[in-house]
Amino acid sequence: MKKSFAIAAGISCLLLCLFILQSCNKKNNMGVTVTVTSVSPRSGNSGTFVTITGTGFVADTTQESVLMGPINAPIIAASSTQLVVAVPINKDSASVDSVLIVVTVQSVIIGSGYFTYNNTNVGAGQVTTFAGSGQSGSADGPAASATFNSPENGVFDKSGNLYVADFGNNEIRKVTPDGTVSTFAGSTTAGYQDGPAAQALFSAPSGLCFDTQGDLYVSDELNNRIRKIDPAGNVTTVAGTGQVGYIYGARPALASSFDRPIGIAYDSISNMLIVADSRNNVIRAISLADSTCTTIAGPIDGPTDIGSADETNGDATINGATFNSPRGIAIYANGTSANENLFVYVAEYGNNKIREVVSVGNIYNNLFNQGTGGQVANVNTYTLAGNAGNQSGFTNGTGSAASFYGPNSLCFGASSIFGGSGIPLLFIGDASNHAIRYAQGAAGSTSGSQINFETVTGTGFPGLVNGSYTQAQFEYPDGVAYNPVDGNLYVIEFGNNDIRKILLH
Repeated sequence: MKKSFAIAAGISCLLLCLFILQSCNKKNNMGVTVTVTSVSPRSGNSGTFVTITGTGFVADTTQESVLMGPINAPIIAASSTQLVVAVPINKDSASVDSVLIVVTVQSVIIGSGYFTYNNTNVGAGQVTTFAGSGQSGSADGPAASATFNSPENGVFDKSGNLYVADFGNNEIRKVTPDGTVSTFAGSTTAGYQDGPAAQALFSAPSGLCFDTQGDLYVSDELNNRIRKIDPAGNVTTVAGTGQVGYIYGARPALASSFDRPIGIAYDSISNMLIVADSRNNVIRAISLADSTCTTIAGPIDGPTDIGSADETNGDATINGATFNSPRGIAIYANGTSANENLFVYVAEYGNNKIREVVSVGNIYNNLFNQGTGGQVANVNTYTLAGNAGNQSGFTNGTGSAASFYGPNSLCFGASSIFGGSGIPLLFIGDASNHAIRYAQGAAGSTSGSQINFETVTGTGFPGLVNGSYTQAQFEYPDGVAYNPVDGNLYVIEFGNNDIRKILLH
């Protein structure tokens, strides 16, 4: 019944398109005839990448569009003979399982047959397994048979490929939009070696981020270093001596010491990396312009001064904020390099809190021009959520009323389910609660009392269950990564050795 309804509706749309075509010039603005010769695949689910082959397309995606049913499919890549699009969510899944594909190039409209959704019950509000069999291993290949070993975190590139810090395998893995897994850098042998990606060695990589040039940065946790993989696949060391240690104040990056760095994020305005130096209990900044490292928040004594104190006077000679095992990092920034508002969000594993470090003005001057004496300027640290006693819990609420248990990762994203696709949402991998949490209104705010924290999915008990948000179960969801290409959230599961997908639209 459902398919009959869809086909009838599709035939009507097709007849309308054919009528339009009769009155339109089938050549683009350059005089090339627009045709569609193939569409592959013609079935799948939301997020599937579909390749449309033909003639007369243009590389400028602002001059063309692809409709799948009534919804625009995001164009991922375009050339004169090929378009690659991501299949949108089937919002009419209760009644429609096949939709008409309509390609428009400049003024030319081409009906291109149907796309069939394989599982019409998988849509917004659902959790699926994206890649990984659930078994521990290092096998590359198709999504269902590939294996991971305690993966920790992930990040997406601009084409929708997911890069995973495969902690237990000492590797960086790459997962394409169809779920195919390959080894991007490193080997299962732990070690330290720069060079070509296939020959490079890592030891328990835990955090990843991209800069605007396509360089991938890695928190190489047990090597106590920050590494870089450039687009050509060459691995180099950006910061760290490899020795466990900590010295407050600005130092050359390669002469600086870390103790198990984990979270990492890139600030494109000031061209710097922000790192959660977890066992030193401080937040570090690395200027990529001059290869300098300093402390953005945390006490002069670092690892020996564990606490949960905020710092709100803005001009401390020695930053008075204290932390306990900061792990996840996400940033939100606006302005210019001379006058930037930088908001650094911290998942504080040891204190069961979400913290925020704010620097306003010229960030480089604030952090790096103070020398080795320990001065930072215009930097404040706030607590956004978590109770005053730092106790674990699984409670939604505003500010200190919300509780967490070992939050491990953060990322920003958007969802039409949770308040509109254009609103930045802070997603949280609440690892020991086996849940994914979120907050709306955190971006750019320093008022924890005004920010409400809720649960996306997860029951609080470990498991491996797909389905609706209320049914789904996770086991130590250490990493969260938002895919701007398909608009969904991906969970890197340390305990289940897989990648899960949360449909957000």
